[in-house]
Amino acid sequence: ISGQDFVYDNENNPSKEAFNSKVYTLLTEGICVNSSARYNRGGSGPEGFVGNKTECALLVYADKLGRHYDDVQNSVRVINVMPFNSKKKRMSTLVSTQNGGSRLYVKGASEVILERSIRYISQEGDEHDLGDELRAQLTEVITTLAGEGYRTLTLAYKDLDEEPKLTKRKSIGSGKRRSVALEENQENTLKRTSSS
Repeated sequence: ISGQDFVYDNENNPSKEAFNSKVYTLLTEGICVNSSARYNRGGSGPEGFVGNKTECALLVYADKLGRHYDDVQNSVRVINVMPFNSKKKRMSTLVSTQNGGSRLYVKGASEVILERSIRYISQEGDEHDLGDELRAQLTEVITTLAGEGYRTLTLAYKDLDEEPKLTKRKSIGSGKRRSVALEENQENTLKRTSSS
């Protein structure tokens, strides 16, 4: 998204119309599903997003684009959540897709996600190979922004033809959030899939 000119509404909010429908869905679903922040209804504490400030800001952004956290959470089945890991500098969430497959959403340090990526989606929703020249340009942007004190995040996804085989389920939190222990070979598959 960075560096692009987008259409804003009369209240200076980003407009849904600025995005191709595929990009809009992937972006907003990835933000809402792959987050450790949550929406507090006001029972204990003020109503609003609670959690890491960066994740809360992303959820507010998705909300301003017209996709609310609760609506997205209720529309998908989460298979597995791999929480943020400071060593790996990323977090991932695996969800079921309507075609019987699954989609892995990944969010993390831009340099880490870029290193593992092989394709990108244009603003028009078309997929392209991420060549060496564009990778170098993006690395330069990330380095420049970091040098100016900005923190950058990259969101990515990978579609899988089927759901990984599960060995054990353990509920964490409430609602549809689930932590799933995967067989060792399935975990290795997930590690490889986040590279695109």
